Amino acid sequence: MKNRQQAVRFAAFTIAELVVVMALSLLVVAVALSAYQLINAQYFNYERDSKAVLDVNTLKRLLYEDVQRAKTLYVVESGIRLNFEAFELSYEFTDKAIIRKPMLEGVLADSFFVEARRWEASFEENFVAAGLIDYLEVEISLHAQTEKLSFQKAYSARQLLRLVPREVPRK
Repeated sequence: MKNRQQAVRFAAFTIAELVVVMALSLLVVAVALSAYQLINAQYFNYERDSKAVLDVNTLKRLLYEDVQRAKTLYVVESGIRLNFEAFELSYEFTDKAIIRKPMLEGVLADSFFVEARRWEASFEENFVAAGLIDYLEVEISLHAQTEKLSFQKAYSARQLLRLVPREVPRK
C-alpha cells in the first residue's frame, strides 16, 4: 500500500525556470537581430558608396579616352561635343548627373550620377563660352566630397590651321 501512496515524481523544470530561460533566449535573439540589421545597413551603405566610386572612375576613364581620341572638342549649350571620324558624342553636365550621349541612332546614353558643380572650358588658356576648346575642367561632388577633373586636348598645327580661321593682315 505504501507504493500506491507515493506520488510519482518526474525530473522536470518549474514554470519559473522556463520563463527565465525564455526571457534570456528572447534577449539573445534581440541582440542577434540588432547586430544583423546594423551589419546589413553597413553593407548597403558600402555597396552604394562602392558603386558611386566605380561610376566616378568610369567617368574619368571614358572622358579621358574620349578627349584623347576625338578629332575636335566644342563647347555647346549644356556641355561639350566631341567629333570623331564616324560619329559625334556629347557630354551634358547637370546638377544631378553627367550624361554621355553618342550621336548614333539606337545607341543609349550613359548616365553618371555625380553632381557637376562647375565646369569650364578654354582654348589656348582663354575661357570659351562656345566654340573650339583644348582644355576642360569639371568639378564634381560625391557624398560631400569634391574633386576636380582636368582634361587637355593636343591639336596638331595642321588641325589648328584648318579649324581656327585667322584674319590675314592687310597691307
